[in-house]
Amino acid sequence: MEGLVLLVGGLLGGTPFARLLDILGAVGAIALTVPRRYLAFGGTLGYHASSDVEWNSQFVAVVRLLGGVVLLSAIRSRNRRGDETETAE
Repeated sequence: MEGLVLLVGGLLGGTPFARLLDILGAVGAIALTVPRRYLAFGGTLGYHASSDVEWNSQFVAVVRLLGGVVLLSAIRSRNRRGDETETAE
């Protein structure tokens, strides 16, 4: 489902895609700072018996790393949009 949302957002471009990147940046910040809570919430969405799922500590570290990558990517995109806005004025 996430892939479809990203595809549609990318095809639309402009403001919808910019807002989508902002939301992804917020989600990345959550995954970076509290990866176990992020996984617990995602587990309730993806699994019927999410309380039975035990996350490997290495997987938690990878989730934290990916959260940081997503957050930095969103910040970089936002900075670029700011530069484009200033040059257009």
